Amino acid sequence: MAIANIDEPSWILREVRRLVPHRSLELAEDLEVAERQAGRLLDLLDITRPPVSLAEITVLLDIRVTIDHSTTVIVPAEPEWEAGGWHMTVAHVSSRRTRAVVAHQLKHILDDQYGSILYPPTELLTTADRRDRAAAHFSSSLLMPRDWMEETWGHGGHTVGAIARRFGSPEAMVRARLAALGMTRPDEFRSSLPLVG
Repeated sequence: MAIANIDEPSWILREVRRLVPHRSLELAEDLEVAERQAGRLLDLLDITRPPVSLAEITVLLDIRVTIDHSTTVIVPAEPEWEAGGWHMTVAHVSSRRTRAVVAHQLKHILDDQYGSILYPPTELLTTADRRDRAAAHFSSSLLMPRDWMEETWGHGGHTVGAIARRFGSPEAMVRARLAALGMTRPDEFRSSLPLVG
């Protein structure tokens, strides 16, 4: 994986933010924007294959990440701007899950200047729900970009476990991404879910 040399990290965040229209986003549009932002970030950093190194990305973007081993709350606080840079604290649950959470929080950093403008509530979703939905989509798009997933699928990588290892992502996230990309039959997806009741 090649990581670009970055002299001024803030221009990368500005460049990725430029993909966001300065208005409220429609329900499906918010996911499209999140996916485009993830792809643009990978392009700007010249990351061309999995697994995406979030440790390197956060260092390059001058984002300080604290892994809190003492909490069970996955995200004890929203990312904060402090001392001239971004800081996020996440719980250590597993390396794959922690990676997904860091990517999710990165989207919240990208959306910070927009407040609630981008994600007005709908009949079924609050603004906070929509923000988290977009951040979750950004996270899966960053860690498992559509074209990389299609390539992996095309080369016979059809097991969730193998894909999760290749992309360094949680298996539940892989299942959801595969379903979203239409790379699994609905009956395969349902059979992979835990039984309730």
